[in-house]
Amino acid sequence: MHRLAAFAVMTLTVLSLGLPGVAQTAEQPNIQVIMADDIG
Repeated sequence: MHRLAAFAVMTLTVLSLGLPGVAQTAEQPNIQVIMADDIG
């Protein structure tokens, strides 16, 4: 469920902000922690 929720949030971020927004979001440490936790 956590993985699905994380994917949904990332999808909404892509749709709402576009590629430039995603590039800026990827630089935020909290986002990296969420992605690392999802992958691990």
